Amino acid sequence: MASNDCFQCCDDGHNNGLTQALVMACACNAGADCNSQCAATICAGQQPSQDCVTCLNGLSDSAACINNINTECNKLPDCKAAIPCVQGCPQ
Repeated sequence: MASNDCFQCCDDGHNNGLTQALVMACACNAGADCNSQCAATICAGQQPSQDCVTCLNGLSDSAACINNINTECNKLPDCKAAIPCVQGCPQ
């Protein structure tokens, strides 16, 4: 299984906890990298706008919000449960 497929499988198997942590850290937290593109849609419980999706998909590993994902993940039981699964994925 490819690394991306493995990550997706882990996320799917844990109620998208990893994705929720990413969204909170990079879209919904005040001042987050994609907050201005996402606040009115995904952060308000709606489907994300195309601008929001584009912003989230365009984040680099060096984006400021990436450092906050672990903090958000620790708040979400489904995200914390997915970590051992992800650690078993091929690199």
